[in-house]
Amino acid sequence: MYTNPILAVLAVLVAFDLMRRSNNATGLGALSAYAPSEKKKMTQFSAFNQFPYTLEQEVVAKMSPIVRSGSSLSRPSYKPLLNNLHDALPLNSSI
Repeated sequence: MYTNPILAVLAVLVAFDLMRRSNNATGLGALSAYAPSEKKKMTQFSAFNQFPYTLEQEVVAKMSPIVRSGSSLSRPSYKPLLNNLHDALPLNSSI
């Protein structure tokens, strides 16, 4: 660099051209040109995840509130029924 400035400029140009060509050879240029960015992917995902208000959401919204443990509750006014077990044992049986 101190002996011949023309040689130093030529070396810089060769290094720049080598890096530019290696970008095309490794595929990083095509990847940056054609692969979608994270911002574009997130806008597409949010567009796909926009669902209408469904019947399931409506039924769940109208259900009774969730009971937390430790809260004082009165006895329920209903009695649960057990369907036909089809000759199966209940879970709390001791055999």
